[in-house]
Amino acid sequence: MEGNISTSTSTVRSLHQNISEINTYLAANNGSAPSSPRSSALPSPPDSPSSDVSSLPSVSSSFFFSSSAASPRQSRPHSDHGRDTTEALIIPCLTMPSALCRPTPYGQTLGELRLLVLGSQGAGKSFLTGLLLEDNEDVVEVGTWEDAEYGKVLRASTDWIEHKDNHGLEKFEPTRNVEIIELPGYNYHTDGHELITNIKTIIHSPFNAVSDVLHPDQQPSAVVANLISSASTPLYTALVFLLPSAPTVLDQLIIDNLGNDIPIIVLPRLRDLGSAKLSSFRPANAVALRAGLFHSPETLTLLRTEAADRFLRWREVERSVDHVHQAQRERDVHREKQRWDKAKWESEWMVTLSQDVSKRVREGTITERDIKRLQPQRAERSISSSRLYANPPPFDPLHLPSLLMFSVSLLDPLRSRIGSTFSKFWDALGEFHVRFALIGGFCVGVGVGFFVR
Repeated sequence: MEGNISTSTSTVRSLHQNISEINTYLAANNGSAPSSPRSSALPSPPDSPSSDVSSLPSVSSSFFFSSSAASPRQSRPHSDHGRDTTEALIIPCLTMPSALCRPTPYGQTLGELRLLVLGSQGAGKSFLTGLLLEDNEDVVEVGTWEDAEYGKVLRASTDWIEHKDNHGLEKFEPTRNVEIIELPGYNYHTDGHELITNIKTIIHSPFNAVSDVLHPDQQPSAVVANLISSASTPLYTALVFLLPSAPTVLDQLIIDNLGNDIPIIVLPRLRDLGSAKLSSFRPANAVALRAGLFHSPETLTLLRTEAADRFLRWREVERSVDHVHQAQRERDVHREKQRWDKAKWESEWMVTLSQDVSKRVREGTITERDIKRLQPQRAERSISSSRLYANPPPFDPLHLPSLLMFSVSLLDPLRSRIGSTFSKFWDALGEFHVRFALIGGFCVGVGVGFFVR
């Protein structure tokens, strides 16, 4: 066995020496580049037996040699066979991937961190973003800036996600759990209400997503607040507001309108800016901000709790508005149902309208004394008429026969009124003094008449 190993070693060395001599010989005679070793056989050198060369066919495998098979074969005359050579022996080189950054315990437990950076033009928003992520031992990977509808977005990672394929090979992907949104800068000519509306649209986007998941009748509770303020919450953690100088009217307007929707962190910290709508976490500078966000779990918990409280307040306001709109819609529907229907009214009331009009007219022509006196007569007449007419015809004063009947019906009250007048007069004549005065006056009148005549 030792003899075979030494023989093989000497054979490889002699083969390498022979190939070098052949290349030198061909370069001196022809000067052309050698072709593929598989095109023709190699001539045997004078000082090496041909049996030793042919005993190692595996030396010309692709592992050790780089084949030029990409070029097509060309037919050559028999005299050119001696010029075919083989390429030189190469050693493969494997490039190892760069080592991944090892995450820290703070980075592994950081969770979702979403920040909005707002400031005037030239306030240093990009510088703040670089200060938070660059040279940060908790950040293992930083992406590139991406343009979005509402500004620029930069995503970073503080941990890796390990995957394994079907062959068991490991693959690591960044978590991208840190998101910093740089909002466009504003100046003093910017419309403040439009700017506030656009920022509120960004803040309320995860609000609507979380509200759709919760049950509409779910009341605010500790359980709901803990779920929303967890490490995987989709809500924005805070709004970093850069104020290099004293706040202007526009700055104060932004704080007053956005403080109810998101925790606001003002940098640098200003003593004269005492607003209850700011976050309880008030760092002095950007270094303190980075330490609080990446190295203080208590600070992150505080910011997420404040964000959850603002979401719950927004949700209660939206629910109240929805209840008001629902009640208004119900009132509108009820009012629509109660609206006067002319066709229905005519079908129900126009048939008996003329009868009601005639009755009301008759009631206006009869006095209270006549009603008391005529009640017994009407009772007898109603009894007799009910016997004669079981179903009396309808009475219409606008119709000619009905008008005639209405005129005839007035004779009875007229007769009663005249009879009542004469009865009263006759009752007055029943007294002696009245009758004597009347008779005496009559006699005097008759005597005066005959005297004048």
